[in-house]
Amino acid sequence: MRALGARPVAFGSEGSIAGLDGIEQQISEIQENEYDRTGKYLTANVGLWPRPLVLFASRKVWAALTPAERRVLRRAVTGVQAYETQGIRYVARYETAILCRRGLRFLTASPADLAALRRAVQPVYGQLEQDRQTRRFIHQIEAMRKGIPAEPAPGCADTPRLGGTADPLDGVWQFTTTPADLRAAGADQSDIVPENYGTFTYVLDRGRWAYTHENQRTCIWGYGTFTVKGDRFEWLSTDGGGIAPDGAHPKPGEFFTARWSLYHDVMTLSQVNAPPEVLAKPWNRISTTPSRRFLSKRCPPPAGALPR
Repeated sequence: MRALGARPVAFGSEGSIAGLDGIEQQISEIQENEYDRTGKYLTANVGLWPRPLVLFASRKVWAALTPAERRVLRRAVTGVQAYETQGIRYVARYETAILCRRGLRFLTASPADLAALRRAVQPVYGQLEQDRQTRRFIHQIEAMRKGIPAEPAPGCADTPRLGGTADPLDGVWQFTTTPADLRAAGADQSDIVPENYGTFTYVLDRGRWAYTHENQRTCIWGYGTFTVKGDRFEWLSTDGGGIAPDGAHPKPGEFFTARWSLYHDVMTLSQVNAPPEVLAKPWNRISTTPSRRFLSKRCPPPAGALPR
């Protein structure tokens, strides 16, 4: 960072970036922490360093493994590598789309810009390569890199947009979930948090939605827009907040899709790209007339969240 002319400043996880000229963070952290509220530009094709997936073991632990155990461990790591890499790529694309919907702009460095960056950091390479082992590692990494094509730079060209009609699902919907329901729906353990179980009330009204969620520990609100395209229900978050101990409330720009089926005012959603809590139980339509009076009085969404 100093080689590039910056004065490094450390800040804690999820800490404020007010007063800083720039930050180095992965896309998912920028989105989750809503750093785009402060910074409005993100470099698309400047990756300062790779993001390797590494399994570490001490010499003592490795030496204690039998040859058969070492072979099993190597096969396990090799087998999960493609899956984990695919997951990281998916998260990066998903979080990029959210940032695009919130108005963040991706900037592309020119070939001259990239060449200038490489010249600026060359003294750092010179310092590192004074150590023989480090120099060998650097050369190995450079050789590996030559055989790997560059990932497409992130951008907003392919961000999905909403459209279509919403009439079939207008009304007030309610369902209640438990931690057991989330586990049965295949939720990861990290998703079984108070914000994801309890009583959910959704009001869908002419392409706009608002909801509240309550249990003993939480009271959350959220709102945004939605559309229905055939058997697909798509909804986009405008904002959310309330009492959320783990910070798991709707974030601006989040976009979800699920398949829906309806029978006698009971709607079932199935997975396309949707959080587990909305899939765990059927939604019951408790009113065909959309109205915010059904939403929680403890944590209501803003007055302008719904047309009525």
